[in-house]
Amino acid sequence: MLALSRLVGERILIGDNIVIEVRKITGTRVVIAVGAPDDVVIDREEVFERKSDEDSRCDRTVEDRWDAKERQDIRESEGLYANR
Repeated sequence: MLALSRLVGERILIGDNIVIEVRKITGTRVVIAVGAPDDVVIDREEVFERKSDEDSRCDRTVEDRWDAKERQDIRESEGLYANR
């Protein structure tokens, strides 16, 4: 990881299409602006983690529903064969 010191108004460039600019420093709080192409997702860490947690919960819910449907299909097919 690269650590850089910047003053208000100074920028950091990442590649040719991402710019980070220090907008304001108040005490221990720093306000930055990030400029990037529309296809680059920019999130605060806690937002990213929340989205990841929600995605994994959603994935588990979909898997649970699929498993339940599969078990139901198996029970139904077993019932069909049991009646023969």
